[in-house]
Parts: sequence; structure tokens; C-alpha cells
Amino acid sequence: MTPFRIRERLRSLLGAGSSSAPSSAPSSAPSAALARERDREEAAPEALPRERGPASEGRPVAEVPEGAAEPSPAAAAPDPAKQARHWARTRKGMLKWLADQGGSASMKEMHDKAEAKYFVAHRSFSRLMEEFTEEGLVTYSGTTGLVELTDQGRAPR
Repeated sequence: MTPFRIRERLRSLLGAGSSSAPSSAPSSAPSAALARERDREEAAPEALPRERGPASEGRPVAEVPEGAAEPSPAAAAPDPAKQARHWARTRKGMLKWLADQGGSASMKEMHDKAEAKYFVAHRSFSRLMEEFTEEGLVTYSGTTGLVELTDQGRAPR
């Protein structure tokens, strides 16, 4: 909600003629305004669209500012093919970067690079490193904290 809309809503709850100074309106005025608003919401359920799905628990959908286009449902849903291309590009890029570093780098340096360039951090970075070690592309030494490329990891992809 924009600050302007918040101000309008407060004015409607406190009464149309309220100013910045406190009014001498009876204490039942805000509750009456709330009751009118609740009745309006119940009368027009389409005025407040609700999210659907188990995780949403019927929360109101975020408001779209006037004049702005509604986001399409297709834009919100991730495209699996696009995600796969991004993951492949990330894998290839991180292996190339590691080779450019002389074949070894600290885990922190790799994490920072993956986050900055490919937007891969935390859980996804762990997945990336697990895939690299399972496939024998890199080795990791917990004592030194270094990730080193293997001969298989140096092979062009």
C-alpha cells in the first residue's frame, strides 16, 4: 500500500472531515467505519482476490498500483527448461572460473563468485558443490578449505 493510500484509508476510518489535529469524534466512529468496510468486503468478495494453494492460506493478493499491468500467471511460474539452461551455464562457468584461478580456490571465493555472477547461493551452491564432487570434477579439503579441479574437471565441456 502506498503512503498516499494509507493516508486515505486512515482518513476514511477516522471520518471524512478529520484533519491532522485530533478530533473530538466519539470513540465509536472508527469502529463504525471498520464495520462499514467489513460489510463492503463481504458484499463484494471479488474486490479482494485471494491467493490459492495450500501455502497461501487465503491471504489477500498484493495490490497492483493503478495504471500498472497485472502480472501474467505465466511470468510468475518458473520455466523448467530455462532453469535447466541456467544451471548448465552456471556449472560450466564455475568450472571455467576455477580453471582460470589455477585449478584451486577457497570455498568462500567460489561461493561469492557463484552468488555474484550466477545468483546461486546457499542451498543451490551446496547442490552445485555436491554435484561436482559426486561426478569427480572437484575435490574438497575440509582442513585447508580449498576446492581443487581434478583432471576430469579440467576436460572441456
